Amino acid sequence: MSVLPGTEPVVTFNEDGRLSANAGCNTLTSGWSLDGDGLRIDPPTSTRMFCGEPDGVMDQEAALAAALAATADVQIAGDRISLLDQDGSIVLIGNRKAEGGS
Repeated sequence: MSVLPGTEPVVTFNEDGRLSANAGCNTLTSGWSLDGDGLRIDPPTSTRMFCGEPDGVMDQEAALAAALAATADVQIAGDRISLLDQDGSIVLIGNRKAEGGS
């Protein structure tokens, strides 16, 4: 799924093992941990707002939550981060940004 125009989904991995994400409407929260080369993300919980605009934003949010929950591994190449499922298929690709924007 491509990112909807007018939205900028963001996933933030905090050092304390908490994760927050927003795909244009609700805030998703979860826990995460590294185990060797594997990345485990707990199924995210979400605030419960309904957003009708832009069209499809709720589907985008559901897809992001599903991708996070399916994550089993991470690959980082430069500023590109890829989350992969158990089979090694990419479930989410994004640009990595260090805290503070650098």
